[in-house]
Amino acid sequence: MLKVTNSTSVLALAVAAFALFGLTAAEAANFNEAPALAAKVKAGALPAVDERLPENPMVVTPEESVGQYGGTWRATMLGASDHWWLIKTVSYEPLIRFDPKTGKLIPNLAESFEANDTATEFKFTLRDGLRWSDGEPYTVDDIMFWYEDVFTNRELTPAAPGWLSTASGPAELEKIDDRSFVIRFKEPNGLFLRKLASNSNIGEVASIHLFPRHYLEKLLPKYNPNADADAKAAGASSWAEHFGNITGPLSRWRTAGMPTMLPWMLTSPYDDRGLVASERNPYYFKVDTENNQLPYLDGYEFRVVQDPEAMVLRAIAGEIDLQDRTIGTLKNKAVLFDNQEKGNYHLFDVPTPDHNQMIIYLNLNNADQAKRELYQSKDFRVALSHGIDRQEIIDLVYFGQGEPWQAAPRPDSVHYDEEMAKQYTEYDPEKANAILDELGFTERDSSGYRLDKSGNRIQVFLEVPTDFRPDWTDVVELIKAQWEQIGVDLQIRPLGRALIRSRALANEHDAFVFIGNGGLDTDLYLEANNFFPADDTGYRTFALLWSNDFHGLSPSEEPPASVKVQFDARKKLLSAADPAVQQEAMQTIIDGAKDAFYTIGIALPAPGYGVVGNAMHNVPSAIVNYGPIPYIGVTNPEQFYKAGN
Repeated sequence: MLKVTNSTSVLALAVAAFALFGLTAAEAANFNEAPALAAKVKAGALPAVDERLPENPMVVTPEESVGQYGGTWRATMLGASDHWWLIKTVSYEPLIRFDPKTGKLIPNLAESFEANDTATEFKFTLRDGLRWSDGEPYTVDDIMFWYEDVFTNRELTPAAPGWLSTASGPAELEKIDDRSFVIRFKEPNGLFLRKLASNSNIGEVASIHLFPRHYLEKLLPKYNPNADADAKAAGASSWAEHFGNITGPLSRWRTAGMPTMLPWMLTSPYDDRGLVASERNPYYFKVDTENNQLPYLDGYEFRVVQDPEAMVLRAIAGEIDLQDRTIGTLKNKAVLFDNQEKGNYHLFDVPTPDHNQMIIYLNLNNADQAKRELYQSKDFRVALSHGIDRQEIIDLVYFGQGEPWQAAPRPDSVHYDEEMAKQYTEYDPEKANAILDELGFTERDSSGYRLDKSGNRIQVFLEVPTDFRPDWTDVVELIKAQWEQIGVDLQIRPLGRALIRSRALANEHDAFVFIGNGGLDTDLYLEANNFFPADDTGYRTFALLWSNDFHGLSPSEEPPASVKVQFDARKKLLSAADPAVQQEAMQTIIDGAKDAFYTIGIALPAPGYGVVGNAMHNVPSAIVNYGPIPYIGVTNPEQFYKAGN
C-alpha cells in the first residue's frame, strides 16, 4: 500500500487517495473461467485458472451486471492507418489507469504506486504472479528490458519523449526487486502520472510495460549475434528496423504472436486481409466481483473498410456491436437513429471535451519566407477569420448544432474565456477586405484574387485528411467559396493523415486542419498544443521551428518574446507538483493564445454519439471521448458481454 512522506504535498495526498481506492483482492475462493479455457485445462493444455491468475487479481465491478462468457465484439476501422481505434478500445492496460467512475488514478498492472512530495520519484510495485499471455512470468525485468535495451538505445530511441524527460535529461529507472522499481527525474515532473495513465505512452510511443523480454531479446544483437541476418531474412534492412516493425505503436498491430497483457491476443493482424481479430488471453489478470476471470467476450473482429458509408451499412445490417469513431457523425445521425430497430442497436452518448469541430493551422514557420511573413501577421489571420461564415457551416454541415467558436476552452473549463472564444468569429467580409487593404494587398489579378508584395496570387494550400473526418471536406469547400469573396485563393489538398503529419514534422506544409482537442481540463493539461506553438505529435504543428526550440531539437528558431513567456509557463506547469501552480501556469498559456490568435477555429462541437448493439451489455450510457485518454478502454471493455436480442 502507498506510503506518503512526512512532508506531504497535494500531489502525494492525491496519489495516496488513488492507490487506496477500493480495489480489493479476490477472496481465496474458486475462480471461474470461460468454457473454452476450462476445456484446455481438462485436456492438460493449460494450468488451472487459479495458477494463471496473480495472487491479487484486479477486481472489476461490472457496469450493470455480472456477465456471461462468449461472443465477439464487432466494429469497423477506416483504411490503413486507423490504429487509434485499437489504442482507444482494446489496448488500455497500463501500469496505472484512470478509474471509469471517478477519473482518479488507480493501480492496474501495478498493485500499488507512490510519489514523493516533489514529483521527482515514483515507485511502482507489480502484482505478484502476473503472466504474459504465453504463460511466462511478467516481472520488473521486462520493464528494465525496455529501459536498458530500448529506451536508452539511441538506434531504437533517438530522443526520449517529452513525458519521460525533464530539463536535465530523460528518466532513470532502478530495479528494487522482481516486483518493484523506481522512476526518477532530476526535476519535478508534475504530469508524469497522468501521462503514464494516458495515451502518452501507448499512442505515438509504444508502451513501456508491453515489451516481453523473453520474446524480444532474440531481435537484438546484444543477445543474438545473428539478429541482423534474421532481420534481413524477415524483409527488414536492419535489426533496428525489424525491432520497430514488431514493437512500434502501429506496427505491433501488423504482426500476430507477440505475448501481451491485454484482455485479447491478436490473431488476425492489421494488414491487407481487412480483418483485425483476436482471441481471449488465458492469463489475463482481472476478475469480476464473483471471481469470474475476465474477459467475458471471446474476442473482437474489426473489419477494415475504405468508405465511411460502408460503416453505416454494416450498422443498419446489425453487424456493429459498439462503435463511435468515424461513424458517429452528425451527417449519419438521422439515418442511424431511424434504423435502430432494423439494425438491433441503440445510440449512446459521447460527450466531447473538444473545443472545436475543426481548426485551421497556418504554418507560422513556413519554408517560404514570403508565406512565413504573411502567416505570422495576426491581422492577416484575423482577416481570414472574419471571412468565414461559421453559421452557414454550422447550418449546412453540422445540421445547426454548435456555435461559432475559436480555439478556446469550453464553457465548463476553469479556463473558459467567452471573449477569447468569440473573438473574430463575426462573419464580416467588409471588415476582412478592409484589413487586407490596410496590409497593402490592394492589387488583384484578372480572377479577382489579391496579389502579395511580389505580385503573386495570395494562395493558401490547405491539407485536409481524407481518412478521419469526412465533414472537414465539406467545411473547407464552403470556406474556399467564402474566402474567394475576400480575394484569397484557398487550394484544398486532400491527403492521408499520416502523410500530413510527416509533412508537418518536416516543415513541408503550407497549412492543414485538425480537431480542436483540449477543451476540458482533463485533457487540456495533457495536450495544450492548440494554445501554444510547441507540439510533439505532428497533428498541431503550426510552428515547427519554435516547437523544436522548446523541445531542444533541430532545426530550430528562436521564438518571439511572447511565445517564450508561454514556453516558460509550460515548463513551470510540467515541473510543478502543486495543482494550483499548474493552473496558474496554464492560465498564462491561455492568455497568451488569446492575444496571439495563432489558429482559426470554426465551431464548438455538439455532443457526439455512438452505436451499441442491443445484445451488448455493460456499456455505459455515456462515454466522454477524451482525446489523450483511451476513452472506451477506460470503461473496462473486458467486462462487456453479449446476451439476448
